[in-house]
Amino acid sequence: MKCLIALLALAAAGMEAWASPSANVLPSAGDYRLEEVATSQRQWTGLTVAQDGTLFVNYPRWSQDVPISVAKLVDGQP
Repeated sequence: MKCLIALLALAAAGMEAWASPSANVLPSAGDYRLEEVATSQRQWTGLTVAQDGTLFVNYPRWSQDVPISVAKLVDGQP
């Protein structure tokens, strides 16, 4: 659960860095809204947010049953 919260916070920070601020919704120092955008039964070892807001995750390769290294998230699923 801590890993999921950290990933969501990282994704939110990355998306906020690329988004232009709206005059109607400006975050305050105490504004900590988190939204779950994706889940996985497998461990993710990285997350990145593209300039257009697309999310990508990567998987560790130490397990033999990992079919891919990097996945694009679509509708919350890799």
